Amino acid sequence: MARPPAPHGALTLIEVLDRRAASTPDDLAFTYLDFEVRPGERTLSYAQLAAGTRAVAARLADHVTSGERALLLYPPGLDYIVAFLGCLRAGVIAVPAYPPDLARLARTLPRLRAIAADAEIGVVLTTRPIAGLADAMLAQAPELAQARWLPTDGLDDRRVGVPRQRRPPTH
Repeated sequence: MARPPAPHGALTLIEVLDRRAASTPDDLAFTYLDFEVRPGERTLSYAQLAAGTRAVAARLADHVTSGERALLLYPPGLDYIVAFLGCLRAGVIAVPAYPPDLARLARTLPRLRAIAADAEIGVVLTTRPIAGLADAMLAQAPELAQARWLPTDGLDDRRVGVPRQRRPPTH
């Protein structure tokens, strides 16, 4: 099935998303097939995706300014997509990384520490289950301990309007 062209005049990915959410809110934006944890299919419509990204952007606006960096610690799935696009909406730089494996923390944590230090992250966006495991990592990873941890799953996207626009930092 051929995809329709991007809405005329859209300049950014978020503008395309918002226009699709307005014109075809119930159309399918993403499908994630999960065969490991919860066998089945999860989907997001354009309206759901736009609302989720607004909720993430509003949460970010309360904690960081435009131009700061957010470490995205998500397993594969739709939560990552919503968080990444929420960062774009908020003007926050997304730094994707796979969550460390607690069973192999000595092997997987150094990579994450290096990413966090190099990116000078201000916030960690993740899921509640991963945030709940943060204590096991923070004692060994001061780069992660200095950042604010914000779970994004379960945000109430029905109560969020358009987040206030922040001006880019002046240098």
